[in-house]
Amino acid sequence: MPQEKELGGPIYDAVMYDEGTVAIRFGRDVERDWMQNDKHRSIMAPEGSHVWLTSDADIRKRMNRLAELDPPKSSAKVIVEGRVGEPLAIQIIDERTGMVGKASSLDDMELATGSPINTKSITKAIGTLGNSQWSISDLDLSQLDDDIWCRMGLIKDTRRRAIEDLQNKVNNGGSTDIPTTQDTISTDDVPVVDQILTDMASDTAEEDITTAQTKLSVLARTEDQVDAICHMIESMDGSSGISEVIVDFLEIDGIRKAVSRIREIKSYNDLRVVVASPRIIKPGEEGIWQTLLKTKPDGLLVRSTGLLHRLMQLGGTGKTVTIKDSEGTIEVTIPELIGDFSLNAANAISAYELLESGLSRITAAYDLSGNAITELAILLGNRASQLEVVVHQHVPIFHTEHCVFARFLSNGDSYQDCGHVCTRNNVHLRDQNSKDNLVLADMGCRNTVFMSEAQSGAYDVHEWVKARVGSLRVEMVDESGMDAVKIISSYLRFLDGDIYADDLWDVLEEIPDSNGRLGGVGVGSLRNDRERKSGSLSSSVH
Repeated sequence: MPQEKELGGPIYDAVMYDEGTVAIRFGRDVERDWMQNDKHRSIMAPEGSHVWLTSDADIRKRMNRLAELDPPKSSAKVIVEGRVGEPLAIQIIDERTGMVGKASSLDDMELATGSPINTKSITKAIGTLGNSQWSISDLDLSQLDDDIWCRMGLIKDTRRRAIEDLQNKVNNGGSTDIPTTQDTISTDDVPVVDQILTDMASDTAEEDITTAQTKLSVLARTEDQVDAICHMIESMDGSSGISEVIVDFLEIDGIRKAVSRIREIKSYNDLRVVVASPRIIKPGEEGIWQTLLKTKPDGLLVRSTGLLHRLMQLGGTGKTVTIKDSEGTIEVTIPELIGDFSLNAANAISAYELLESGLSRITAAYDLSGNAITELAILLGNRASQLEVVVHQHVPIFHTEHCVFARFLSNGDSYQDCGHVCTRNNVHLRDQNSKDNLVLADMGCRNTVFMSEAQSGAYDVHEWVKARVGSLRVEMVDESGMDAVKIISSYLRFLDGDIYADDLWDVLEEIPDSNGRLGGVGVGSLRNDRERKSGSLSSSVH
């Protein structure tokens, strides 16, 4: 009856008794509820009752497939305008409604000093309008001057905002009385994450990935290590396999000497020298990075977004800047900028955006497992050649402004009265497991504690190389020059296929710190959910 409560549920069984008669059985809970509502009934539905089918698995599957289909896209004309000294302007015209989305870049176009932007690069940056309801029917570049240049990321950002402007107008029936896209952030119309993933999928790196080979860089923290590495390279007559030496020293005099020593190597002209910046540079400490630029390195290892932002404000790689010197002012060129782990490139989107901001390489974040790094490289596609992975290191486990050198080894409180004891003494903190964890000071007098146990990605190297990771890095802390050479040469032999991962592991197990104590080696943060059997992999990666 209409006034009665309707009961139902999943059908458990349907039995054909005779022609025209079907017995339908529901679950016990449904049948029990029905009987409790009317205890005089022996069956759930009397003869002649209407039984409604409210769900069908086949129909539901078909409807789900239809719901997942992308809606048809509207055609749109894209007009790009650009002149030297003016912002880049992009218009997207919906050819069905006639509505126009507009946006201008936040920076001006520049006169090209090298290769100007061309039709190919503009077309790649504009893409296919990404995850929007429009597809390009015509791309008009006739109002774009010759011999102009801007970052590809600038074009992509302007295109994204033009799409948002058009989408807002469509949603508001063409009204222009809405906030501009520069004042609002759209989270519904054009998902930013989807747009960036689309950009990544259509992007290509400058390097030819068919010939790119994984390179090895070495980070040294003492003059003894630099000198020993240079002797090793010289003795190998230019075929060492090392593409780059990164100098990460406390004192600027030591940095100058190290850079000069590396430059002296005549038999290996392709060897690059990079200097490392501190993790933190506070306001008023600009003299630190300016001093590093005076050493004229091939590259600068950038460890903070603040420094990256400042250098990009000055024009980025290749730009000449004027800085103060003891004799007045000098001009220095901003070198290639390499992002370190502390920029926290923990996923493909963050890595891609950091590369778009002006970095030539980006180092994978330290909280990624070996498998996660492989997935990161795969998601980066062609950009994986710009990904660097630290294959050997002592992980920094604590960073603080408190200086244990000044506190315990001097009567002073800061660099002004401590006597710079950090340049003459080694300090380790012994933990509850009797492990000695090294403490190092940086140019800003901040201290970093490094784990006593070395971390190695030897058992993940093969997957990283297959995923086209562009560079591997071996980092030293307080090892002697002799032990530094032993570590580096063992990794080189492993990469060349001369030894197995187990053999490399045995060497690393026996490397002492500056106190002569063994810290051992492990996989650390690179540990995967399901560990591979030690030594089960082939050693050759080329």
